[in-house]
Amino acid sequence: MEQFTRYLGLFQHLLRADEDSAARSIAGWTDSDWQQFLTFLHEHRLREFFWYSTRRLPLLEQNVPPAVQKKLARFATRCSERIAALARLRDQAGEALDSDGISWLILKGSALIARFYPPGQMRHQGDVDLLVREEDVPAAVRSLKSTGLMLRGNRPEIRPGRMRAEHAATLSNGNLSVDLHWKLRSGPDYRISMDDVWDSRQPCANMDGLLETVSDEYLLVLLCLSVAHDLGRGGIRLKSFLDLYHVLQQLGSQLETTEFWERRRSEQIARICRATLNVVDRILPQTVPSLPSPDENRNILQFVSAAEHSAGGREFHQSHAEHWHPANQGPLQNPTADCTPEHRTELQLVANPRGAIDNFLWLAEQQQLWKPAHLRWYISKQLHHPGRIPLAFWRMLCFGARLAPWAVTQSPTTRLKHRQTAPPVRPHRRAA
Repeated sequence: MEQFTRYLGLFQHLLRADEDSAARSIAGWTDSDWQQFLTFLHEHRLREFFWYSTRRLPLLEQNVPPAVQKKLARFATRCSERIAALARLRDQAGEALDSDGISWLILKGSALIARFYPPGQMRHQGDVDLLVREEDVPAAVRSLKSTGLMLRGNRPEIRPGRMRAEHAATLSNGNLSVDLHWKLRSGPDYRISMDDVWDSRQPCANMDGLLETVSDEYLLVLLCLSVAHDLGRGGIRLKSFLDLYHVLQQLGSQLETTEFWERRRSEQIARICRATLNVVDRILPQTVPSLPSPDENRNILQFVSAAEHSAGGREFHQSHAEHWHPANQGPLQNPTADCTPEHRTELQLVANPRGAIDNFLWLAEQQQLWKPAHLRWYISKQLHHPGRIPLAFWRMLCFGARLAPWAVTQSPTTRLKHRQTAPPVRPHRRAA
């Protein structure tokens, strides 16, 4: 954890272009330190970002050993080649879909880079993300197969049950892959209208021509849900926080509108979006905007939390995660300093290894998996991945063990019901 917080502090200095602080952070590093740092950059898909930072911050570059600079330069060249190859794959896939009369949108990728990233800054791109309408998925799979792409596992088609539980499928040609989406994200009670997503689509001009992508509002929704689900499986990468950081710099004002949160409540995702932004605000302080009115010295997350509480909406239910980081404590300004257990939780969520139980519990509490319908959705989702079933069963056992004392102590209604239905406790009698 100490090593992670040190790297996170450097990451924050680079985002703010704080050249002096960034240079001091890496001064005196040994070859072993640099090897560990390069591994960290690889795991979090930040090698492109660090290479870009060394090019624009001369004092930082002076403290980077020549051998490390050569490695980063070679990687930047390979990254440019891969981005070009993915652009060709995207154009090839788009032409196949267009020839069959299938509408498609691009998600993230080059559209995100062109609109929100500073000029010259590269972003790691592992695959091509495309969105099609759900009824067009079988035809879209056939079209993409005609270009040499194959579904993972060489399956002939995507089963209807998987389409209900999942949001995307991967097609690959061995080296490059396309993630074919039919939903922004799937969840136990998500009610995101894909008709609204398609009706609000917008053109996006970038270096490769004119593409269509989702609206700014649904881009924020997509990034928040992606970060939440990645946190839930212990697979979050700081690259996702970098995406949200750049997007919120330009679109953060949308979070200040009550209409935005009213729509998220109607979609049953206000809770998970707010929890995700809370984590982002602690990991990258001052990323989530503050309220514009001068008499309100509060973060927008506190405003939303208070509004939900006063409205008495059924979505407002204080969770373990919110006990870990109450909204009124403010952001974690210095993650490398000694901090309370509540503040330390966000760092643990991001730093935990893949498959960590605590991360699953965090996401399960946001999705309210204790509800029968939501639990059925989770079980059906896991049945499409037999290899995950033992781990999923173990996670649910842990979740049930965590939920039992929490539900009794935190909800007055539940506590009263528990007292009324619990069997009487018989006094202990000493044996004669």
